[in-house]
Formats: sequence, C-alpha cells, structure tokens
Amino acid sequence: MWLETPGSHSGIDPLSHARSPSQSASETAAPLPHPAVQNTSMPSQDSPLGVCPRCGDSIQHRHVLVEYETSNDAQYWAECPDCGGVVDPNA
Repeated sequence: MWLETPGSHSGIDPLSHARSPSQSASETAAPLPHPAVQNTSMPSQDSPLGVCPRCGDSIQHRHVLVEYETSNDAQYWAECPDCGGVVDPNA
C-alpha cells in the first residue's frame, strides 16, 4: 500500500534537500548577498600603488600586507613581487 504524506509532491526530498529533476533551477537559486556585504569602494586588485624603493618594480594593490589611515590619506606596506621586500610603495 502506498501512503502519501503532506509535501510528497513538492519535488524536494525532505531528507537530502536536493533538487529533484522536475524542479526548475530558478526554484533552487541561491539568494543574493545582502547589499551591506558588498563594498564597491574597494580598489581593484590590479590598481597600481607605486613602485618598490629598493628595486623599482611596480606594486599593485594585491601586494598590500597592511593598510592604515593617517589624517591625510591611506598608507600601505606591501610585499614587492620582484625582490620580496616589505616596503612603503609611496616612499
């Protein structure tokens, strides 16, 4: 004898929470992140910060190790991709 339980036609296995073949992808789409989580003011990882005072290689924002603020501006300590030194790219 076959017994139907409430929700048995929902298309979702209640034990696995997996999408069944009859359920569309839009029904299981992940929620969008909360707007407060998105920070659009962050600089690009490839934005240039300056040059290494030791070897002259270009230092990009992705090389930043420490970022701090002074009364005038943001300052950085970054690892040079060429010589490996920890430097101030604005020096």
